[in-house]
Amino acid sequence: MTAATRLIQQGEQLGLKKGRQEGRQEGERIKATKIAQEMLSEGFDMVKISRITGLSEREIKNLSTDKV
Repeated sequence: MTAATRLIQQGEQLGLKKGRQEGRQEGERIKATKIAQEMLSEGFDMVKISRITGLSEREIKNLSTDKV
């Protein structure tokens, strides 16, 4: 295996690792958003939703105005 091939493979592995990490983060964000939407529909206050989901109050407020 040449040095160039090894570097290419390392770059590909790094790219795959980064892609998986970004995918997990996006999945976690989608799940937090769904939980926040459900909590809003159940009447939870924004401070509690923010604390539980990790979303900012502004993000939660945007969710509540998007539904209206």
